Amino acid sequence: MKILHLLDPDFVVFGPYMYMIPTVFLYILLIYLILFSEHRKKFSYAFYKIFALKAGASIICVVTFEICFRLPDAPAAASFMRLLPPTGVFPKSLFVICYHNGTVMFMMEGFMSFNRATTILLSTRHNGFWARAMPWIYVVSAVFPLTFTWSLFFVNVTLFPDDINDDTDDRSFKMEDAPVSQDTATFYILIALALLSLWNIVWNLYTLSYLVRRALRAFRASSNTAKVVCDTRQFIFSFLTFLIELFTIIVTVSSLNDNNKV
Repeated sequence: MKILHLLDPDFVVFGPYMYMIPTVFLYILLIYLILFSEHRKKFSYAFYKIFALKAGASIICVVTFEICFRLPDAPAAASFMRLLPPTGVFPKSLFVICYHNGTVMFMMEGFMSFNRATTILLSTRHNGFWARAMPWIYVVSAVFPLTFTWSLFFVNVTLFPDDINDDTDDRSFKMEDAPVSQDTATFYILIALALLSLWNIVWNLYTLSYLVRRALRAFRASSNTAKVVCDTRQFIFSFLTFLIELFTIIVTVSSLNDNNKV
């Protein structure tokens, strides 16, 4: 028996909210600063716009994931779950939106790491390249995830809250006449996330190696250190958010696999 199954289910579900809720509020604040505040002109570069897309997708993914997968397992959330339509378009839409935005989240991480790398590869052409690329990034973020999530439209999703007095094993999603099984669809999505993670790692390592060499030259020459510090901070921010998202995905997939084995 896994250790999570020895703990109170409400604690397992609501415990992570101690860091999830502040993170969501922080993302909302950053989105406001980048897109709507009086200081938004300072954040007009593509890096910040991509991050805003990533932050928005992360918030949507977290909320829909909680409703679809985690809250049904919390007895304390049963009253709230019973207020939601248990079948039909609503739960299916949540399910598709969750997977779609999870894919978008990792795609934006990949664009952020590539954005940092192009400051090296393209030098002065960097800003012009991303100004032309941004409209396509919006289109890709809306369309490309459908290549992995299209079969989820055929999933019959049912949101059944967990009843502590009920011993039945109701899953939060079921398949009905689906052309591709839910496990196969999940496999394709995980492969996509693995490839995006590899893309992130390669470009982050490339950028890191360059920044280290340039920082050493700049500090030795005591020149252009402000630019070095700015680029380094943006790289560290991008790399840390990637690691956090990767760790979250690994833990989430592991917990779902454990639940399916029970």
